[in-house]
Amino acid sequence: MFNSPLYNIANDLNIVNTTGTPILNSQSNTIYMLGGNWFNYNLTGFDELNSNVYFMGSNVQTINTPGGERFFRLTF
Repeated sequence: MFNSPLYNIANDLNIVNTTGTPILNSQSNTIYMLGGNWFNYNLTGFDELNSNVYFMGSNVQTINTPGGERFFRLTF
């Protein structure tokens, strides 16, 4: 786990994709620790590969993805 890229995001994550090409490309076993909400405005904005997304906030967190979303591993 510790050999994986780790991103600790303290607040909201906004993925704004107007091109249709993934703009958040995960490497194998990337770990995202999110303290806020997840916003993705196009299904192709996030390329999950084998990534792990952890919602770590102390308040209620939301996933807002009007275009849909895919996660490889999602933990609340």
